[in-house]
Amino acid sequence: MKKIHILILALTLTAFTASALLLGIFHDYDSVESQSPEIFVASCTTDPPTLFKPGTQTDNVNTYAIEILTPIKGTNQPGDAILNSLHWLNVGDTYLIFGNFRDGAYQAFEDYRVVPLGRAIFSVGEITNSIAGKSEDEQLQILFKRALDNVNRQMKQEQEEKQRFEDSIRK
Repeated sequence: MKKIHILILALTLTAFTASALLLGIFHDYDSVESQSPEIFVASCTTDPPTLFKPGTQTDNVNTYAIEILTPIKGTNQPGDAILNSLHWLNVGDTYLIFGNFRDGAYQAFEDYRVVPLGRAIFSVGEITNSIAGKSEDEQLQILFKRALDNVNRQMKQEQEEKQRFEDSIRK
């Protein structure tokens, strides 16, 4: 059974204009890939509050300084960029981004468009080297495997923490 996300209407307000974004339903990553003109691996380089400009954004949209590490699809190039997202990114973590470029920033609002890859254990080069020279499909498969490994590692850590708390509760 495929996971379905509810349609969400997100408003972005500026001093002069108001625009609405209709966020889509998740069907599968083949659909996300085909609907994303820009796909890349990026690292978050700063927390969003340092970039907030009062009066120009809603509380729901986070603006991040990112570094594009590896372009996979689109016109993006390695280097510094801005990402607007409803997702919360962590400084130093690496992400696979499915988005588009609009108004000087990359846009990736739905959770499934920002895929956490975790921290590079050895180096960021370990991620980029693992996909270098491969087809788009092979690159995405390698990165999805890395995302799955990251989730499994987090679940193990959470389970260990849960066990410590359960052991600490006096019965």
